[in-house]
Amino acid sequence: MKTAVFTILFLVYSGFAWAQTSIDAFGDSILFSKPNEKVWTLVKEVDPGEGTKGIRVFKHEKITGDKGVSTEPAISLIFEEVPKSMNAAAYALKGIEDIEKSLKITWSLLGGYPDYSSDQHSIVYKARYIKSGIPHRVYLCYILYNNTGVVIIADSAEDVFKQVDEDMLAFIKSVVIRS
Repeated sequence: MKTAVFTILFLVYSGFAWAQTSIDAFGDSILFSKPNEKVWTLVKEVDPGEGTKGIRVFKHEKITGDKGVSTEPAISLIFEEVPKSMNAAAYALKGIEDIEKSLKITWSLLGGYPDYSSDQHSIVYKARYIKSGIPHRVYLCYILYNNTGVVIIADSAEDVFKQVDEDMLAFIKSVVIRS
């Protein structure tokens, strides 16, 4: 009993406990756990409108990298209504193609359920790009269920990536779409 109480107290006070959140969108519910609010802040919250996407953006407190550059890693959750005729693979491919139009990005497939995502309708990529001379690493996750599409973009400068990698993967793994 003492061990269980100690474990719960440790998780709550260490900031590891994440708050479960639900967004109702397009007849489905998007469930996810917010990242640690001690270091991650919700900076943008937009609900979808007619023909527009919904978005939630969390930014990490500033981290100074090895080269003395201060950076704010970000996790974005974007959700939209998608035609029912589209499947998860086509949705992910379209997303990658859209990103490649604006960034010179190299990417590789990591997988999806159950290793990198808790949603069976997901595909997860790991990618790299350079912005303003600074190398970045990013996770791209695409989830499609019924007519609800979710894109998760977890982005960090490469020199601080190891400090936020675990949080980013935990966030991705927490996102599921349910009817």
